[in-house]
Amino acid sequence: MQPMCASRGRMSGAFVSILVVVLLWCASDSANARSLIIYYANETVPEALGSRNYKALLSVLDSMQNEVGTVAADGLRSDAQTFRAKVLKDISSLLRISILNAVDLAVFTNALTLENKYLVAQSGTQELRSFKAPLTTNDPVTEYSPLSSRITFRHAIAEALHEYTKEDQIILIVNSHGTREFAVIPRIAADFTELDVKGLQRQLESEQGNDLALRSVELRGITKVDLWKELDSATRTSRVHFSLVFLQACESAASSWNEYFAMPSTVDNVAHTGFDSISPEQFDYALLADSEHLAKADFDEVRSLTNLFRRTGAVYFDSKYTYWRWPLLVTAVSLPKLVYFAPLSLWLLLYFLKSRRGFVTTHPDAAQPPRTTA
Repeated sequence: MQPMCASRGRMSGAFVSILVVVLLWCASDSANARSLIIYYANETVPEALGSRNYKALLSVLDSMQNEVGTVAADGLRSDAQTFRAKVLKDISSLLRISILNAVDLAVFTNALTLENKYLVAQSGTQELRSFKAPLTTNDPVTEYSPLSSRITFRHAIAEALHEYTKEDQIILIVNSHGTREFAVIPRIAADFTELDVKGLQRQLESEQGNDLALRSVELRGITKVDLWKELDSATRTSRVHFSLVFLQACESAASSWNEYFAMPSTVDNVAHTGFDSISPEQFDYALLADSEHLAKADFDEVRSLTNLFRRTGAVYFDSKYTYWRWPLLVTAVSLPKLVYFAPLSLWLLLYFLKSRRGFVTTHPDAAQPPRTTA
């Protein structure tokens, strides 16, 4: 099993540069406007390893006594350490950016949410504020991953935006595990506490230990459609708009037309990983904090870096007017192969019919009247 998802490709530093210049452009757009980064990190907390759900799945994996089970179990245990450490490093880098550029910062993590808190940085100061999101301690899936709940996401966005107006510029970073359907899910996204052990072992064997690929379980989290709907509702209430939303998860592009049409008009741009997989280590906000563009970015540079960013192939950058290419790609791939031959088949049919008509009207035998016998 892979710890967040399979690691393919290399996260380019171009994206962190474009994120910096977008921030600075937003900050200079209006003398009275404020800029805000919302960092929503659905990390795996180390305490999750002691939960009923983790114990149930790890017990099954350990009992398999083969390489598939060992690799999968090691991946789960490793994720509980590395993801949390990476989020703490991200927060440190984003706090530095906030101080250097007078950009406000709101940080939501599972660890903070479990303590009913979130972190705010404004005007060079930091403070922990109260965040009383509804916790589901009796739910084995979200017990230690409250940010995987749509309701918690709604409360977090409302809390972050409540003092901002339509003139302000907002950037949202959502860092989580993900799939083609889900923008936010916990690492173990299904309830394994009451499943048949033998049957589960067979399924895990067939899926190479990947519990997120099992078809017999129901994954739970925040779908991409639900995430866009929540942002649409939040922007209608607060009258703000998002300059950029970065879905920092595996396969975070729109994989259906429902997802595309759910993206609100109040989101100017979306950054995503296409249909690729990433690991937390592939994206380093320390590069953003140390970027040479912090002091000299302007609008022209934004444009040039956007073009450069689109050529990287690691993180993709789309507006509402280009985001349609992703569901179109999925639609094209899902069509039966015979559909691609339909134009050629139709042309051959018309050519055949035309040829037959020409034969009937021009062949010498066709011009002779029918013979009669005496």
